[in-house]
Amino acid sequence: YYAINSGVFWLSLLAYLNFLLVVIDLPRNRETPLYHIIKKTYLITPLYFVLRFPSFFFPAPYVATIKACGFIMDGYLFFIFGYLIYLLITSKDKDLKIYVFIGSILIVVFNVFTSITYFTQEYLFGLSRVSFIALGYFFDIIFFSLAIGWQMRENTKAKYLALAELSNKNLALEIEKKQ
Repeated sequence: YYAINSGVFWLSLLAYLNFLLVVIDLPRNRETPLYHIIKKTYLITPLYFVLRFPSFFFPAPYVATIKACGFIMDGYLFFIFGYLIYLLITSKDKDLKIYVFIGSILIVVFNVFTSITYFTQEYLFGLSRVSFIALGYFFDIIFFSLAIGWQMRENTKAKYLALAELSNKNLALEIEKKQ
């Protein structure tokens, strides 16, 4: 159960990392330094997985040290997501991305709580790490839905403005023809 839980957690973080890259519209060419960092993040997934299961892979005297290394990996992820969130908030199209920004901040906050549960015997504030993961994604889905709704509203406004402008032009042509 624990192995599946952590595997799903890590894979969901990688999927969310990809989602942030798409929203930020970061160029995916090999010259970008961030591209190299993101690729390395995908490559260290197996290492992170091993660090999250120290009792399965290491003798008991090393478990505390390995857990500390896992905490360092959590810091690395926190830095990567923090930088992507910074790029998100400093981008040009802030109206749409503010909802994604809030959802991303909530995911990071709940993932920090998840990381802390590795040191508190799997519970913090009476909630397990799975609860924190679920809450993070729940709130992110809410804010992502708000972003989609906002974008649909803006698209509809633009469509009706274009339609009104076209109607006004047609009306002006009709009036001009009658004169």
